[in-house]
Amino acid sequence: MRAGNGLPFAAFAGATVIWGTTFLAVRIGVESVPPLWAATLRLVLASLLLFAIMRFMRIPLPRGSVLAMTLLFGALEFGVTFALLYWAEQHVNAGVAATIFATLPLLTGIFAWTVKLELLTLRKLVGAVISFVGVALIFAAELQRDVPLAGLVALVLSVASMAAATIVLKRTPPRPVIMSNAVGAAVGAVICLAGSALLLEQRALPRQPLEWGPILYLTLAGSLGAFLLFTWVARKWNATSASMVFVLIPLIAMVLDAVTGARIPSVSAVAGAALVLAGVTLVLVAADSDAIPQLLKRGRRSRRVPIAVGPVAMKPRAGQAPPPAK
Repeated sequence: MRAGNGLPFAAFAGATVIWGTTFLAVRIGVESVPPLWAATLRLVLASLLLFAIMRFMRIPLPRGSVLAMTLLFGALEFGVTFALLYWAEQHVNAGVAATIFATLPLLTGIFAWTVKLELLTLRKLVGAVISFVGVALIFAAELQRDVPLAGLVALVLSVASMAAATIVLKRTPPRPVIMSNAVGAAVGAVICLAGSALLLEQRALPRQPLEWGPILYLTLAGSLGAFLLFTWVARKWNATSASMVFVLIPLIAMVLDAVTGARIPSVSAVAGAALVLAGVTLVLVAADSDAIPQLLKRGRRSRRVPIAVGPVAMKPRAGQAPPPAK
């Protein structure tokens, strides 16, 4: 077994842990900074940092059809998704937001099946449904509260936008993930800024450290850390399986509640956690193009086109076998 084969799982775990805290960070941030303006600041900082990394690594900007697909990815993944999510978290608590985002694998699988990107197998669908039922059990008490309809609708649309962005990413020719996120964050910043102007938000720079705290954390850990990890995993795994990261996010939120003493998990919450893990395992094992089946097989892997992880994709020399996929 090659050591590199475990990298997708490590990236999957990292994105899960980081995003498990970001819903709470967004909720804290919008209490002191207008939501779409806060999203704009986060995306501007993330874009500047990513473009600096691109320049250091000499990664060129996309052109032609790749540029068009990257712009569309950024508009959906960062622009529409962030604008709706930040606005919704003024009215909906982090637990409900995380629960609704757990439907992402279901929507992604349906979208991927609609465009004939992947098969919607029975086992994969059952696994996603089981996971969502588990998430619903964990946050049953939250969903019974008087949640504003507008906030729920905004969250559902936000999830649909991110699912569509995942499909766009899968249909885009392989390019460095840093480039995709740099261009995407810039496009998202423009969309969020336009939305902030339409909502007549006060757009002054934060002055207090507590106001900058959530923005900086979400920029470094969320936009740079988790999004890069997820983008990389999405290229290695199929769309539905990569999106299962969002099913585990409510589980992380429940653990944080227990650790901070905010809430002790109930019997139904523990049962829900078990269902979440069972559903995730079922979907990952069922994915024929993911890494788990490759880890279990000891035979020779089939030839694959290498994915660009830097300025240029590595190609095998004449007479040389292609590099193994990691």
